[in-house]
Amino acid sequence: MSESFVTPFINVARVTRTHGRNGEVVVAELDGLPFCLREGMRVWLTPPALRGPHDRTVESLRFSGGAALVGLSGVDDLSEAQELVGDLILALREDVPEAVAAHRVHDAVGRRVVDVARGEVGVVEEVMELPANDVWVVRGPRFGEVLVPVIDDVVHDLAETGDISVTLLPGLIDDAAVAAGAHDEGRHVREGGSPHADAR
Repeated sequence: MSESFVTPFINVARVTRTHGRNGEVVVAELDGLPFCLREGMRVWLTPPALRGPHDRTVESLRFSGGAALVGLSGVDDLSEAQELVGDLILALREDVPEAVAAHRVHDAVGRRVVDVARGEVGVVEEVMELPANDVWVVRGPRFGEVLVPVIDDVVHDLAETGDISVTLLPGLIDDAAVAAGAHDEGRHVREGGSPHADAR
């Protein structure tokens, strides 16, 4: 990814649950980010709705018991609010404080990624910033290139340094192809060859 490319959007919060019957939702800031929503702010939700507007406006914002209760334009009842639970809220970088706009979840490039079931996957070589979430390009000798979505279901508690522990979702790695490759290499070695004999 080009160093000069920066997406105009940034993930700033997530809808965690509904509140009441009038369309309010409870919103939580993402790890490491300060809460930055404000009334009148234009936001986008992802994944986007199949129908209706793609952008919404924060029409109301209040706090109760430490929770941020947000009213969004076009969300007027409980059923409409329920459709947003789990969605990420995006804002334009130009509309958020500079510290938020420049935020990176962590500097992951160069760190080793370890899957809880398969062991070492490889090293993060690139970070792709997408509207829904970042994606790490991880490369290693065993699995080749693996695209790892930076979401809660995949990436565990992310420390500032050290190995990154993940649980890769089905389909991110073709385990059957990896197993077949390992079998072929093992047979070649047993027959007197070298696993790197064809390398130039």
